[in-house]
Amino acid sequence: MDLNDLKDISIISASIFSIIGGSIAVPKTLYEIAKLREEKSRERKSRIHAKQIDAIVPLYIALEKCFHYYQQMTKPYIFEGEKTEEYPALLSSALSESRKQFMLSRLFLPPDVEETVDAFVNKIIEGQVFLEEFKRLDKLNKHHDPRYMKFDAENYWNKAENVSFTDLPPILQALKRRAREIIHDELG
Repeated sequence: MDLNDLKDISIISASIFSIIGGSIAVPKTLYEIAKLREEKSRERKSRIHAKQIDAIVPLYIALEKCFHYYQQMTKPYIFEGEKTEEYPALLSSALSESRKQFMLSRLFLPPDVEETVDAFVNKIIEGQVFLEEFKRLDKLNKHHDPRYMKFDAENYWNKAENVSFTDLPPILQALKRRAREIIHDELG
């Protein structure tokens, strides 16, 4: 049943209502009631859409910062004067910011976005574990501890690099694509 069917029914109901002698200040036709409901529903969807945009933009920016700092930590080169020791603290701060944004916006985001954000953060954490293990083994190698081979340390570095340059980019790209879909949705 669509609005045109309701219009026909509403004319009959309005006639019956006026025959009975009703004079209440309400919409007189089912068509008007349905139209009012549709308008309220559209307003509600519009408010939710605005909240989704307000939620996803700062969240995406925070996650992009995490990605940037993690890549800086795992790139195979260092520029002269670059302070690489600052990156772990900057990454930690960016992760904190993204966690805060995610907690504030979680209820407004579609479940698939929530899953993508979780996958992204889990990959960053996995990469951090690889980096820490690399640092630990590399330190032992520098002290010539015979129990640890240089190969083990390099293996963890390769895993951390793989997370940074292979695993994270498609996840962030999927999140960006989905964010654009949400932003440009026409409430359809």
